[in-house]
This record gives sequence, structure tokens and C-alpha cells, in this order.
Amino acid sequence: MSNENEIKKMFKTICADTTVIKTELAKLVLNSPGKTFYDVQEFCILFNISKRTLSNWRNNKLIPYSRIGNKYYFKREDVEKLIDRFYNPD
Repeated sequence: MSNENEIKKMFKTICADTTVIKTELAKLVLNSPGKTFYDVQEFCILFNISKRTLSNWRNNKLIPYSRIGNKYYFKREDVEKLIDRFYNPD
């Protein structure tokens, strides 16, 4: 029984590590120099937030956006301004 528990524990650890690696790789791709706009999924990955949180940020005018049909887009420069606005050097 303990061997089975150890295997389950190892599997959970591997899954968690895989998720971290996936997120970090996505951030590297999203931060590439040619990237000018982010869609909702990309924005949520960058900030590690839910779609609902992003919706609240849009509704509260925390981040400017463009809407084409049912899709939302965010300018890279606006994302950088958002980060700069809340930057705390301390």
C-alpha cells in the first residue's frame, strides 16, 4: 500500500512540475520581441490569473483592450504600463 502511495505522490509532483514548465515556456514565447498583442488566454498565462479576474480588470478599466467580435486583445505596451503602474521597488 505504501508503494502505491509513493507512486501517487511522485505522479502529483511530476504533474505539478510539468505545469510550472509549461507556464514558464509560454511566458518566454509570449515575451518574444515581435509580440504586439495578447489575447485573453495569453494574458491570463502571463499574469497567472483566471479569465474571470481578467474580466473584472476589464470592467474596472484596469487594462485597456480592443474587442473584435467576441475576442478581446491587449496591447503589449498597455500590459507593460499596467506592470509599471503597480511597480514597487521596495
